[in-house]
Amino acid sequence: MALYADDTALLCESRRQHQAATYLQRAIDMLLPFLTRKHLHINAAKTQTMMFNRGSRLTNATEITVEGTPCRWLRALTYLGVTLDPGLHFHTHTRMTQEKATTASRQLYALISRRSPLFPEVKLLLFKTCIRPILTYAAPIITPYLSKTSWKVLQVFQNKIIKAAIGKG
Repeated sequence: MALYADDTALLCESRRQHQAATYLQRAIDMLLPFLTRKHLHINAAKTQTMMFNRGSRLTNATEITVEGTPCRWLRALTYLGVTLDPGLHFHTHTRMTQEKATTASRQLYALISRRSPLFPEVKLLLFKTCIRPILTYAAPIITPYLSKTSWKVLQVFQNKIIKAAIGKG
């Protein structure tokens, strides 16, 4: 179980997908009485499930229910700002990170473009405070698992913004 503020993640492991789903259902069923005693409640409508698998194809898993409400099975989900995909390759997270950073750079374009009257040092400071945190969010966790392609996408984007900020692009 992973807890952060009001977010909870239950993790179950098995070599067989059906068995993992069975373990997950059992964990949910064991958790509900504990939460009831603590006067806490799971919002079944917001509960999502996902199967991670590094090898074979994912099959339709067993239905998981919370208090009789079936949970949706997802191909990707976001937990604490990190988008997880079935193979834990973080391709979706990389794409979404680039989209967020692109939005931030467009909002700052007038300040960080070559035509801006600001000094290059100030433009770099804007990059470091507004765009780089978007690019590096959860980096210590996901970097070891990023493919060379995903890593390059983020590097090229970062280099493009820095070159524009210092007038070399």
